[in-house]
Amino acid sequence: MQKIVDMPNTRTSLLVRLILQNHGTLFGKKRHQFAELRDEEVAQIEEVIRATNAAEEMNEDLVSSDFDEFLSEREAKQNNHRSAEEVVPRERKQSGNA
Repeated sequence: MQKIVDMPNTRTSLLVRLILQNHGTLFGKKRHQFAELRDEEVAQIEEVIRATNAAEEMNEDLVSSDFDEFLSEREAKQNNHRSAEEVVPRERKQSGNA
């Protein structure tokens, strides 16, 4: 974003928060707080924030899906392990009775 405009970090942070709070656009009533920015600059900043936010959400979805897959595989392995533990004692009991 600093490639688009040069402004202090506190103002940049405020601008980003306002855009995120309004789902990717700078609300019209807040626009006057950034009168030094041209409309084209605001549009570019909004686009960068939307793209970044979308990428983060996609990454979170991937991480979540990978984690869900990991948990499913782990549970399946534990279930298989339990099944094996159940089989071994039965075989021992059966051979001890014979």
